[in-house]
Order: sequence, then structure tokens, then C-alpha cells
Amino acid sequence: MKATVAGSCNGKGGKLFPAKGMKKRCRAGRTKRRLKAVVYYYVALGDGVKMAFAAGDAIPGYGSRIPEPRKVSVTNVFVDGMLQSPDLYVVEPGVIRFFSDQPPPPKSRIIAQFIVIRDR
Repeated sequence: MKATVAGSCNGKGGKLFPAKGMKKRCRAGRTKRRLKAVVYYYVALGDGVKMAFAAGDAIPGYGSRIPEPRKVSVTNVFVDGMLQSPDLYVVEPGVIRFFSDQPPPPKSRIIAQFIVIRDR
């Protein structure tokens, strides 16, 4: 999935915007810039025991990938469709590790969404 993100005039923050009707310049004469957003997904199944999930645990056919954590702008992790608090997991190179008191239940679907925002 690809999206366009507009940086604000002062270079802080940003918001999604439609390409039509966009102003070309900011008030102070600075040009708005478009950033590229790329979304990666990781999909696996819990077994009721495992607390760490690596690329080899991914369900085949989904194109699952865990990108380098320092390059990721936003990470969302879902267990059976429920968004998990960032306090309950950590993403390390190639691994998602849960810190909760219980592992993900057997046959629960674990989906991690990684959004990488960068200059073109």
C-alpha cells in the first residue's frame, strides 16, 4: 500500500492529503514536500507458548516481513484483531517479542503493521 504524506511548512508533522487542489507553496515561500509511505505486514499464528515471533514463523503467502526497526515510523501490532499497547511488545531486528504475562492464545492471528515514511 502506498500513500502520500504532506510535510508541514516548518518541516514538523504531516498529514495525508488528496493530490487535487493542493497548494504548491506555503505562506513563507517554502515549498510543501511530499513524502512516501510504504506499509509492510507480518502475519503469524500464536501457539499458546511462544512469546517471540521471527520471519520463519510467518504464515506463507502473505509476503510477511519485519523491516529494520530504526527505519520504521509507526508500528501497530494486533492479536486477534485487538490493537496491542506498545508496552506489551518490542520489535527487534527480525523479531517481535511480547512482554505480557500470557503468550498469544493458540491459533490466534498476530498481525504487525509497519509504516515507513521517507522522502522520495
